[in-house]
Amino acid sequence: MSEKRVTVIVVMLSTLLLVATQLPRIQLPEGYHSFADQRMLFFIPNFFDVASNIPFGLLGLYGVHFLMRPRRNFFSSDIMSELPFLAFFLAIIFVMLGSAYYHWSPSNSSLFWDRLPIVVAFTCLFVGFLSDRFNPKIVVIYVLPPLLLLSFSALAWDSHHSDRGGDLRFYLLVQLCPIIILPILCRLYPKGRLTTEKHLWQMIAWYGAAKAFEYFDSLIFSLTNETLSGHTLKHLAASMAVFVVIRMLKEKRRYRR
Repeated sequence: MSEKRVTVIVVMLSTLLLVATQLPRIQLPEGYHSFADQRMLFFIPNFFDVASNIPFGLLGLYGVHFLMRPRRNFFSSDIMSELPFLAFFLAIIFVMLGSAYYHWSPSNSSLFWDRLPIVVAFTCLFVGFLSDRFNPKIVVIYVLPPLLLLSFSALAWDSHHSDRGGDLRFYLLVQLCPIIILPILCRLYPKGRLTTEKHLWQMIAWYGAAKAFEYFDSLIFSLTNETLSGHTLKHLAASMAVFVVIRMLKEKRRYRR
């Protein structure tokens, strides 16, 4: 039965990859770098879109501290299960740096540094759920590196087509895979030592809110009388998804005592 469930996951991943290869090229929307709120404050251009990345750094640092603090005995039998989450929080710190750098001076070249830690974070979170339900050592050693390589390849593919407007199919796939696969994984393997389906859906909800804020960037800026833009709110909503990861790990740790 277990082998059949693993087969379902592998087939779904392969199907998503095949679908992505068959889709027409997805280009970066025209005017993508022209965000609604371009106000300068404290000599920082696009201040609110830059500053709203700070929660990523704070939450990333807290997540690393939570996993590494001495009394948690990080170097225990849980190390392989927790390593993907440690890598996730480290990537989130770089999400703050990469996104702030991009929004300081939006361009195709700076956008790469915004997206690089994002694909690492999505990949590590995905592997974190996998390692919590399969053999952690096998997943971390034999699954995480190839998936990270595929994620980097997705960015490289987009960069290779930058002269023709880019190709976001595989970059989007990196983000969609966890959203599509992980709920199914949690149903097939409901018992997790570190992860829960409840918290997963909360993460997905915050991610969905972030994408909605991003889409309605200018409209929200107008409705708030040019106080807050949708893109600023996007960063805050996405950081809440990171907060949910921390809360999930803390709750599961408390129940296991």
